Order: sequence, then structure tokens, then C-alpha cells
Amino acid sequence: MNRTLVLILSLISVISASTKYIIPDAVAAGAVCLDGSPAGYYWKPATNPANRDNFVIAMFGGGWCLSPEDCYTRSTQQLGSSTLWPEEWSEEGVMSPNAEINPDFHDWNHVHALYCDGGSFAGNAPQPMVVNGKQLWFRGSRIIDQIIQDLKRHRGLNRAKNVLITGCSAGGLATYLNADRLAAQMPRGARVKAFPQSGFFMESPNFQGDYVYPTEMINVFNMQGMSAATVNEACVNANPMAPWECVFANNSYLYMKTPTFISNSVYDLFQMVAILGANISSFFPCCQGGPPSCTPAEMQLATPLWAGGAGPCGNTNKGANGYLQVTAGKTYTFTYKWTDTKGRRC
Repeated sequence: MNRTLVLILSLISVISASTKYIIPDAVAAGAVCLDGSPAGYYWKPATNPANRDNFVIAMFGGGWCLSPEDCYTRSTQQLGSSTLWPEEWSEEGVMSPNAEINPDFHDWNHVHALYCDGGSFAGNAPQPMVVNGKQLWFRGSRIIDQIIQDLKRHRGLNRAKNVLITGCSAGGLATYLNADRLAAQMPRGARVKAFPQSGFFMESPNFQGDYVYPTEMINVFNMQGMSAATVNEACVNANPMAPWECVFANNSYLYMKTPTFISNSVYDLFQMVAILGANISSFFPCCQGGPPSCTPAEMQLATPLWAGGAGPCGNTNKGANGYLQVTAGKTYTFTYKWTDTKGRRC
């Protein structure tokens, strides 16, 4: 192979992947994973000098640990320890380096926060919990705060002009919970926007009328030591008798001040199965193909998920700055310009 071509391909490989960085003073700051390992993030610098002051800060998803035993098991896996994450990570979506897929943000600084706390970057329990003789730390809030501080000290975030805060699934929920708090840590004059993806998990009973998922997340809120200092402060202040309400996106979103563009599937498979309790094998074709693939009975079951008022276009009484509603479980490529002020109003 031509030596020049080899060099070009090598360079493409280098700039296409983000590199893992462990924060040296994370342990001293208490910014640790479930197993006590130090916090970190994946980093890829801007490939266009004109965008050296622009950042996409994403938070990984990966569900939650719902009980002490669940968190103990998680602490032995990648989602509970920074030591188990690979040295490089190939990015997709708004973190993709491909200009055709990601025209607005492909050449910005890319930051991807390692998810290893099990609580959507919102926990801050002062003391560890001991399970099976092992200390478990719930410090997601300190993790994301320490990442921001490290970015300011070493990556130029202190001079940021534009910042997009995003995440998918549990990282999408983390965006609702943390966006305002993180925006307040950005330099004065920086333009900050939020882009939660598939993070609108419903505070809803299952088809049998049992509040299984809400009860689980209330347990997560309490176990992780979440508070007004770690989730949306305005939401918690408005719900002093039930601060745990603010771990649900439909409540936290009401109080968000950060301009927000929401991306969420109407027929989200996780919502259907884990929250509403649908049978995965029978319901998957409906989620995959959308309404044309659903039986009348399935449509009747699915309708309350959004049309019944639980989503951001329902009972929140607040219009999103933009909103992409996907009606089938397929991959859609769409462009929403950073400078746009338009968006489908709820």
C-alpha cells in the first residue's frame, strides 16, 4: 500500500476515536465510580481550529442499578468501574466525526463522560454503602462536576463559546437532571443548549396499574443521595414534600431553563417493556415498525405512553425549543442547525 495512503488512513483512525482520560485528582475530590475507581471521560479535540471553543459534552447511558445488590453486581462491570472501559471509543450521532451524519458538530471538541455511578450522574451520598463486604460509592454528581472542572483547567472549556449538553437513555435523563446545573458552570457569555435523547422515562404505572418503575426510581433517588444540589434545583424546591419527583423527566423538564431540543421515540421499546410491562416478543414488531405494524389492541395499550399526557407534548404545559418525535423504532438522520430558532412546538 502507498505509504502516503497508510499515513492518511492512520490519521483518520486517530481523529475518529476518542481517547480515555482518567482525572488525576478525581479520588481526592470524591469523584469516583461505584467501585471507588477514579472518574474519567473520552476526549477528542476539535478538528477545525475555528471550533476550538465549541464543545459537545455527552453523558453515557446504561440504565441504573436499582438496589444495593444490583449496584454490587454493577460495580464489577464496565458500568461500575472506570478500569474496565476501553482506551478508545468510536463515537456516533452528535459525537460522530462524519460530516455527512453530523454536519453541525462533527469537528467540535467531543467529551463523553464515563458512566460508572449507576444513577444518571446525579448521586452524592456522603458515605459509601457496604454490600457483601465491599464499599459502593454513589458520586455521579461529583463525577460530572469534576469532569467540567478538568475540562476548564486542561481542555479550554474556560473559554467556551458554544456548549451542547447531551446524552442518550440514562444519559438522556442525566441531561434533564443536570443541564441547568452544568450550564451555570460554563464561562460567562457561553451559549449552552441541551439535547436529551431517549431520556423521557415515564412516571407511569404498568398495564396492570402497578407503579413498578416509579417505585424503583424513587429507591434510586434515595439510595444515591440525590438532592436539590444534584438534580434540577428549581424542581426540588417546588416539591419539598416529594423531592424524588424530580428524578422523572416529565417533572424535571418543567423547570429547565436551558434551551432544550428533545429527541424521543413514541414507541420506545424500553418504555413499553420495562415501564408498561408489555411482552417483549409480542410487542417488538409494533415498536420496530410503528403504528402500521401494531394491532388495534397494541395501539390501545401504547397510546397512553404519550398521547395520554405523560410526554413533553402532554401535561408539561411547556413547549420544547425543538422536538423530534420518532414514530417507529428505526434510525432517522435529521439536521437541526445549532443556529436555528425554529422547532416543532409542543
